[in-house]
Amino acid sequence: MEKPKIRPVEAFPIEQNGQTLICLRDQTGIARDPIVVGMGAYFLITLFDGANTLADLHAAFTRRFGQFVSPEQLRALIDALDSAHFLDSPAYTARLQEVREEFLRSPQRPAALAGLCYEKDPPKLHKEIESFFTAPGAPGRIPAQRAHLAAYRPAAGRTRVRARVR
Repeated sequence: MEKPKIRPVEAFPIEQNGQTLICLRDQTGIARDPIVVGMGAYFLITLFDGANTLADLHAAFTRRFGQFVSPEQLRALIDALDSAHFLDSPAYTARLQEVREEFLRSPQRPAALAGLCYEKDPPKLHKEIESFFTAPGAPGRIPAQRAHLAAYRPAAGRTRVRARVR
């Protein structure tokens, strides 16, 4: 990749062993795991705009730090980011298509915030939801669920509603 381009990802500092590093995280979940890089690598990544060539990146690094980054080191950084789907590249496009197809094939959607905002375990979640209705001042026990409706909008098209009746 002669002109690497970083995708829109979150970057934030972390402290590790007394050193400040930068953590890159993809909030869309396409890149599964965060990546932690040093300040020199982060400087280079900020220049991954799709316009800078490898020669431009080498020159900018040398100007900024007074040191030479080897072509192998730069290539290793680009390859690591690309294989982790942080770069706008064919690998990212393929991963995005894979995620979309997986989503469309799935009869059920994963609970995105399970374990963070509400219980992950279904029986515990049921009890948690039930407690909202049975607490003092609440409307009372809810009847058994007889149907489930879910509105969604496909990538292209009108809003659709799916229903499942017991």
